[in-house]
Amino acid sequence: MFKLAFWQLRGESRKIWLVIFCVALGVASRVAVGSFLTGLSHSLLREARNLLSCDIEILSRSPLSAGKRMELKNILPEGSKIQDMTSLLTMAALEGTPRSRLVELRAVDPGYPFFGKLEIESVEGKIINSVPDYPAVYVQKEFLAQINAGLGSSLKIGKKVFRVQGVIKKDPGLGGGVFSLGPKMLIPITELQATGLAESGSRLNYSVTVALPREGSAEETANKIKKMWGLSQKPGRFSESFGSEEGIHVRTAADKQNQIREFFVRLGEYLRLVSLIALLLGGIGVASVVRSYVVERLPSAATLETLGASSSQVTGIFFIQVLVLGAIGSLLGALAGASLQKLLPLLLGGFIPVQYDSALDFKSIGSGIALGLAVSVFFGLLPVLSLKKLKPLQVFRGEASPEFLNRIPWAALALGSASLSALAILESRSIVKGLFFSGSFLGSAGILYALSRFVLPRAALSRKFFSSFGPRHGLSNLARPSLSPYGAATALGLSAFLLGALAVYHSSLLKELEPGGSDKIPTFFVIDIQDDQVADLRAHFMKSGITRFMMSPMIKARYRGYNGEPISDRKILTREDEQAQYFRNREQNLSFREKPGENEKIVRGQWMASAAQDKTEASLEEWFAERLGVKMGDTIKFDVQGVEVEAVITSLRKVNWASFLPTFFIYLTPASLADAPKTWVGSILGVAPDQKDILQSQLVRLFPNLTIIDVGETAARIAEILKKISWAVSFVALFSVLAGLIVLAGLAVSALRQREKESVLLKVLGAGAGTLFSSLLSEFGVLSGLSVLMGLLLSSGFSWILLTYFLDLSFSYPWRQLLSLWALLFLLSSFAGLLTSRKIFSVRPMDMLRAAVFLMLMVSPARAESHVTAELVPQSQSVSPGKSFTVAVRLRMTEGWHTYSDPPGDSGLPTQIIWDLPQGFSAGKILWPAPKKITESGITNYVYENAVDLKVKISPPRTIDRKKIVLKAKVKWLECKDICQPGSAWVQAEVLIKP
Repeated sequence: MFKLAFWQLRGESRKIWLVIFCVALGVASRVAVGSFLTGLSHSLLREARNLLSCDIEILSRSPLSAGKRMELKNILPEGSKIQDMTSLLTMAALEGTPRSRLVELRAVDPGYPFFGKLEIESVEGKIINSVPDYPAVYVQKEFLAQINAGLGSSLKIGKKVFRVQGVIKKDPGLGGGVFSLGPKMLIPITELQATGLAESGSRLNYSVTVALPREGSAEETANKIKKMWGLSQKPGRFSESFGSEEGIHVRTAADKQNQIREFFVRLGEYLRLVSLIALLLGGIGVASVVRSYVVERLPSAATLETLGASSSQVTGIFFIQVLVLGAIGSLLGALAGASLQKLLPLLLGGFIPVQYDSALDFKSIGSGIALGLAVSVFFGLLPVLSLKKLKPLQVFRGEASPEFLNRIPWAALALGSASLSALAILESRSIVKGLFFSGSFLGSAGILYALSRFVLPRAALSRKFFSSFGPRHGLSNLARPSLSPYGAATALGLSAFLLGALAVYHSSLLKELEPGGSDKIPTFFVIDIQDDQVADLRAHFMKSGITRFMMSPMIKARYRGYNGEPISDRKILTREDEQAQYFRNREQNLSFREKPGENEKIVRGQWMASAAQDKTEASLEEWFAERLGVKMGDTIKFDVQGVEVEAVITSLRKVNWASFLPTFFIYLTPASLADAPKTWVGSILGVAPDQKDILQSQLVRLFPNLTIIDVGETAARIAEILKKISWAVSFVALFSVLAGLIVLAGLAVSALRQREKESVLLKVLGAGAGTLFSSLLSEFGVLSGLSVLMGLLLSSGFSWILLTYFLDLSFSYPWRQLLSLWALLFLLSSFAGLLTSRKIFSVRPMDMLRAAVFLMLMVSPARAESHVTAELVPQSQSVSPGKSFTVAVRLRMTEGWHTYSDPPGDSGLPTQIIWDLPQGFSAGKILWPAPKKITESGITNYVYENAVDLKVKISPPRTIDRKKIVLKAKVKWLECKDICQPGSAWVQAEVLIKP
């Protein structure tokens, strides 16, 4: 079988390479993503200490007490070093100007950092490696560009004015985040008190950093610290403890590495889902090419069965071929993916916080090869399995239509859909996302296939508007199922659908984030407003003519469970489980207000009453309620800074978070939180661009503790990140586009033999190269243009529903981008179709005609002597009008020969009787006698030997105006002994009519 399988592949180089490329593209995209994530993990692990700048970091909302410092000192190994560091978001203003910006300020000890190299270019042009202990500030270069300042400028931070003494060139401790709200700054920790920010209500993060004498002991030491202070030692989703009630967190360098890695793992899960589309489209290409190959090999398969091979053995030969080609494609794809992984860091340029080291990920390579084999075998065997229904004699007689290979068993379709859903769920670690992905793909494929079946035949009717034969012929091909235009249209449409959906989503999100993109998006977002500053801040806004502002209180609390049940840790299986655990255990921000905000909508229940009642009511954001596992009517409990508060859920809300308005997951009855310690957050809307710097400068001067976030700048940072991520996603989606083009090429190759025969006929009739070219161009041009258009239109509708009803974003349609995308895909796919079919121009008519004559001589031998005789025998020599009678076709076979019954068995054909009766007479079905069962080489047939009467009931009319009639019939049979040959004869009988 193996030798025969490889022998049959000779001369099929085009189909071989198409199958290999179909598989290789999908595998390459998956291996590239997996290898990128592995290389990033290795890079983060190597730089873990530098990312945190220490071995252990202890975070808290207030400075560690003297007692805790002593406990820490006693538990640390001898030789350990300790540093203090304080960080906060605050405003920095250029002295003497209204220009100010939000910055991330870090006050550090002179020895900072423990690990990694700090490089600062001083005002004198020298490189220094530490922060000197005197009043000075060191900034990132982008900050100076934002406020149009230079080295030596004076900055006001809080109450203190600092001179810019240098630009931060490299700081390992500042490279650990994938997103920041503002540029970074460094000052000596001894100068923090002078700013007045440490006691004026600013939100400070205190850190004690530890360098251990022995590398690799951080995890053990950190667990000892957690145990000593009663902190949770469970790593959780973010690979760090959830912290104590006092807000103390202990994390190691490995925790920081895992926290950053988590973001890229999520990105990788999305990229793997996108790459799965390329693999599935490649599977469609495999199915189309294998189908074409099977059609051409039908005579070989029939010959093998005639020579004694079973249908399972014939199927096994094709299985071996598909398996080998799938394995080669998977291996080539794995090698290509391992090389292409280096492109992803370039597309994410500047977004990765460490120097990327490429690495071979054998797990991704192994899973990619396994998936490639599975897809190639599944899609490749769909047309092969249909061979079991084929009879060899049907092939020899030319009665086997290739259309039977188009029938996909429903069981196979159900198995494939279930497998895709299961794989998507495993890839995304989310049942919701996995089912959404598989449902979207299968639904889109079904819609595109149905649309192509409707649109392409109607596009073919447009041929009547052309007078030239070439376009008329090419357009006619769109309505010919034998050329498989519907599969090509579906594959190209899916490629366009993917890219179109990405373009619309990206455009809509960026439009929402643009300054002025929505009149509901605020100009500034303000945090750290103290309770006693609210009235003064309102008065300043009114005095400045600002009428569109809103402020909301924020109260810190801990969630304690619902319906009297405490929080319990559940088994984490999916991303939803991780999110639920995080939101249950994190520090909660409660708030209250008189009515829902303009970006909020009640979807269930009624808004809570503001007046004091016998019970406290709660309003929860609907997605957050799902994460907590609570519903309407449940009672939830919170610890509000030592005071237990219970509330009944009376409403659920839907929130547009992209509005940047102060909004909270949880609102409680205002009276229940009136006396709780709180800070406030606020948003300012409608500030003219030329007034932004003035207002920001006034707020910094009057309220130095406030953190003022310029929403426009923040949105620009988010947009930049989205742009980089979009490049990475588009890179992976490109594999799907290539897979779609390969599918089109495969379908063109599968119909190439038929096109060659047609081109010969056209050339004989006088058609030139121009006619053939215009025919192909019309066919592939219209097919490509309509397929891509259908995919883009479907992606627009899908995106509109997703954005409007699920993500609550404004729909923005990128006309120019989609038009460019349509033109690019149209040109690429048209070129692919023309390139693949170019062979028809070089086929010479004489060569094809000679081959046809030779084939006719080979398969049409001279008719041999028949070994069967036939006669028509009436039941009676006379019949009456209106009364049925029986006649029999009597077949007599020479000894050793036989004919077939109905059903005939595995390889025969039943005898046929074609009647030629007088007007008004009709014949019924053949009444088949019991046949003889014979089995040879595993093939079972039902036959008649020696002689058989095939009886048929004849029904005459009620009136007959003749005295006798003649019954005629043509009988066709298949007679077999050592060989089989067809036979036929005309039979007749004369019957008298009774008066």
